[in-house]
Amino acid sequence: MTNDIHWKQVSLLLFLEASVAISWIAYHEYQPEILDQFGFSNYMLEFAILQALVLMITPPIAGHLSDKIRNKGGDRLPIINIGVSVAAMIFMSVAASIYWNIDGWMVYLIPVFVTFWLVSMNLFRSPAISLIETFVPQAKLASVIAVFVLVFDLIYALEPSIVDLIQFFGSSATFVLGGVLVFVSGFLLMRSFKNYDFEAENKNFDNDTEDGKSDFLRVITTGFAYGLVLTGIFKLLPYLLGQENSWIAHTT
Repeated sequence: MTNDIHWKQVSLLLFLEASVAISWIAYHEYQPEILDQFGFSNYMLEFAILQALVLMITPPIAGHLSDKIRNKGGDRLPIINIGVSVAAMIFMSVAASIYWNIDGWMVYLIPVFVTFWLVSMNLFRSPAISLIETFVPQAKLASVIAVFVLVFDLIYALEPSIVDLIQFFGSSATFVLGGVLVFVSGFLLMRSFKNYDFEAENKNFDNDTEDGKSDFLRVITTGFAYGLVLTGIFKLLPYLLGQENSWIAHTT
């Protein structure tokens, strides 16, 4: 691998990841409304469990398949292409369902759409984000990752403004825009890979490490610990503080 960062591919990958983050914000904003519209409001807990299971299972499987393809001298593009295409298609399907307010047996397509959307959105993220190692030399990897973290933090810092914007557009238009955003960002990323020699870059990356392998256990442990800390700070702590304030208000 050269000492140069492939900024074109990195920028398009960042665009795709930003599109995914915005799409998740839109999904979480409109999910309760969509479930209520089609008579599934009593299944909020089941959908939350489904989402948690998909988030736990799909990324590792997608990453494993991606690594197997890479180790056999292939590239990750088919997985990314399928995930992006299905996610965009389901965005459009949900938008059409909301616009025409489907009824009868067709409402049972909504849980199917939600499930496939969750799977497809998580199917391509692991293979896509792992492409960073192909476009960035080891010595500069931390700097590029910092840019990704900064963009993600900025998007979620602007979440209230993003929510106001998608509420202005409405649910149907938001899902159309989400589908277009994911598809366009994925298409541009895939197009930038045309005539790209992944096999040569993979070999260069392997030569850039000590033995061509990563410390999988350390990665999983660090990720799990990071997830626990974030969950504690952003989910559990506010809940506990809210419960404490409710108890104080009740006793006084």
